Amino acid sequence: SNLKIGSTVSAIITAVSKQNKGIWVQVSPGCTGFISGLDVSSDEDVLNNMNKHFKIGGRIKCSVLPNKSKEGPFKQVVRLSALVEVKKSKPVRGDIIVARINR
Repeated sequence: SNLKIGSTVSAIITAVSKQNKGIWVQVSPGCTGFISGLDVSSDEDVLNNMNKHFKIGGRIKCSVLPNKSKEGPFKQVVRLSALVEVKKSKPVRGDIIVARINR
């Protein structure tokens, strides 16, 4: 696709992946995108029940991220984030931190 990294797009939700791992969207005809769970929301309730918060056919505003997949089935998929504004504040005791652990 000819989308620029950092640009904002409006996409149509086509599916919510199993186990709340993310949302599949259609950015434009022939252009599929994926928003991973950690890029959908920082709200724990939303992350635990994406089907409740994101309906198929609905629209979502998101930003284009760099695609790290150089080969395989995700090579042609646009990587997106719905977290347009992320606060860069220091966490305080009691905050819930949403994160991914890679081993």
